Amino acid sequence: MTPLLPSRARVARAQAFAHGVASDLFSALAHCHAHGVCHRDVKLANLLLAADGTLRLADFGHAATWQRQPVAGGACGACADSPSAASPALSPAQDKFPPPRLRDKVGTKGYCAPEIIACGTEGYLGPPVDMWSAGVCLFALLAGRCAGRHSYHTIPYHTTPYHTTPCHAMP
Repeated sequence: MTPLLPSRARVARAQAFAHGVASDLFSALAHCHAHGVCHRDVKLANLLLAADGTLRLADFGHAATWQRQPVAGGACGACADSPSAASPALSPAQDKFPPPRLRDKVGTKGYCAPEIIACGTEGYLGPPVDMWSAGVCLFALLAGRCAGRHSYHTIPYHTTPYHTTPCHAMP
């Protein structure tokens, strides 16, 4: 049985890789959210590794945007080169332009947060949905498998200028 178990060195490398991916992914999402962008389709297929080993978040086809509160001097506070980068992020109560509640069911089933699947008239907030999907990605990296049985199927949807509706009921 011992040969079937992964070596400690291999497990340590996998954990170090997942830690680096997590760090880069959460930084990328924080940057997006600070600029009023919610990705809504975070999944392993949309995480690309650059030549230098850093993570790049791709495919913003399902992204939603909202107007963020302007910061004095034009600095957003989320960018590393920003003079106000050390300032804390605004809490939802302080943010004059919080993310809107979203109502369209988009994304990839296995990575979707429960609030997307059960989305009713109250809608859902985008940034927590991105965090859920990031957690599913990290689970897949550490466990070596995707959680759930619908991990690779994109939710079909039909968009009109006024609303988005799913083409079929999701399980």
